[in-house]
Amino acid sequence: MLNKLRLNLALLNTVVLIIILIAISVFLYFTMQLNLTNTVDTELALVAEQLNTYIDYFDDLKEGYPNDPEKDQEYNDFIQKLLNENITTVVWDENFDIIRSSIYLQLPNNILNDILLYNFQNNNMGKQVLNYKYEIIDMKIFTNVYANDNGQMRVVQTIKNMNAEFSFLDWLLRILMIAVVIGTTLSFLGGYIISGRSIIPIRQSILKQQEFVANVSHELRTPIAVVLTNLDVVKSEPKASVESQTEWIKNAYDETKRMEKVVTDLLFLAKVDAGQLVLDKEVFNLSYLITNTSEKLMPIAAQRNISIYNSIDDKIYIFADMMRMTQLVIILLDNSIKYSLENTTISISTKEEKGYLVLKFKDQGEGIAPENLEKIYERFYRADKARSREMGGTGLGLSIARWIADEHDWRLEITSEKEKGTVASVWIQKDQVFYEEDEDSEFL
Repeated sequence: MLNKLRLNLALLNTVVLIIILIAISVFLYFTMQLNLTNTVDTELALVAEQLNTYIDYFDDLKEGYPNDPEKDQEYNDFIQKLLNENITTVVWDENFDIIRSSIYLQLPNNILNDILLYNFQNNNMGKQVLNYKYEIIDMKIFTNVYANDNGQMRVVQTIKNMNAEFSFLDWLLRILMIAVVIGTTLSFLGGYIISGRSIIPIRQSILKQQEFVANVSHELRTPIAVVLTNLDVVKSEPKASVESQTEWIKNAYDETKRMEKVVTDLLFLAKVDAGQLVLDKEVFNLSYLITNTSEKLMPIAAQRNISIYNSIDDKIYIFADMMRMTQLVIILLDNSIKYSLENTTISISTKEEKGYLVLKFKDQGEGIAPENLEKIYERFYRADKARSREMGGTGLGLSIARWIADEHDWRLEITSEKEKGTVASVWIQKDQVFYEEDEDSEFL
C-alpha cells in the first residue's frame, strides 16, 4: 500500500511539473516567435522608408543624370548591409517595371509582380507584411507605395529570407522539448526519492499502530482468558455457594480491574493523540499535592515495608494543571513503589538547578539497565515484564507522564544504576514556580 502511495505521489509530482514545463515552454516559444515576427516586420518597413530616400536619385539616373560617387557608395553600403541580413529590395515605377533591385533577388520578378498586384487589389500597401514560401525558402515581403518629387508613383518591396529565424525557432523548440523530457525524468526520480522519505513517518506511524494493536491484543488477551477461566469454574458448579467460589470470583474481579486500568489509560492516550486534552492551569501548593497523593499510596508501600519521605518546602507553589500534576505524581510514585526493594525508602525532594526547579523521586530498587532506558517511554514497554504484570502495571504510565511533562513545557528525565535505584526528575521552569513570600507574584 505504501509503495503504491509512493508511486502515486511521484506520478502526481511529475504530472504537475510536466504541466508547468509545457506551459512555460509554450509561453517562451510563442513569445519568441511573436518577438521575431514583430522585429522583422518593423525592420522591413524601416528599410522601405530608408529606400524611399533614394527613389529620386534612381529617377535622375534613369533620366541620364551623372552618377554621384558618394551617393552610389552610400547606397551600395546600405544594400550590402541588407544582404548581410538576408534582405533584398526592389523598386517599381508606375508601369510596374523595375527601376532598381538588389543584385540578388530571392524571388523571380513575375512572382514579385504578382505579389505587388495582390497587395494593390487587397489594399494592403504599407499595412501588412506578407508571408510567402518559395520552394524551401520562407519569406516575409513588405510592399509600400511612395511618390517621387514629380508626383509619380513608386512601389518599394523589401524581402527577407526567414530560414535563419525559423531555424532558430526550430532549435528553440527542440531544446524546450529536451528540457521537458529531462525535467520529467528528473522530476519522477526525484519525486520518487523524496516521496519515499516523506512517507517514512507514515510507515513508522503504521508500524507503531500495528505494534500498538498487537500490544493491546496481548495485554487484554491474558486478563480476558483469566476472567473466562475463573467464571467457567464458577459456572461449572451452579449449586455451589458464593462463599465457596470466592477465590475464583476474586481472580476474575482483579483481572477485570486490571483491564479497566488498561482501557482507561488507552482512552487517555487516544485523546492525547487526537489533541482533545487541554490543560486547565491553576496555582497550587506543590508540597500539599505530593503529601496528599503520597498518603493514598502509602498502604501499598506499607505492604512491602517501604517508607515515603517528602522533604519539599511547603512554601513552594506552581502554576500547572492540578489534576494532571496529580496523575504525574501517582505514575512516578507508583513506579518507585513497584520497583523498590523491600524495607527501603523513597525520597521526594526539590532542587533549584540551571533555571529550573527539579522535582525528584528517588527509590532504592534494582535499577534499570542502560539499554532499557531509551525504551521506557514506549507504550506497553516494561523493563521487568513479569514483575510489572504481577503488580498490575500496564506499561503505559511513563508515556502518559511524559505527555503531561511535555504539555507543561517541562522535561521528564529518568536516570538509573543497576542495584542502586532509579531517579525520576521533573524539570519545571522557574517562571512557573514561586514562593509564598513572593507578594508581588502575578499568581497571588
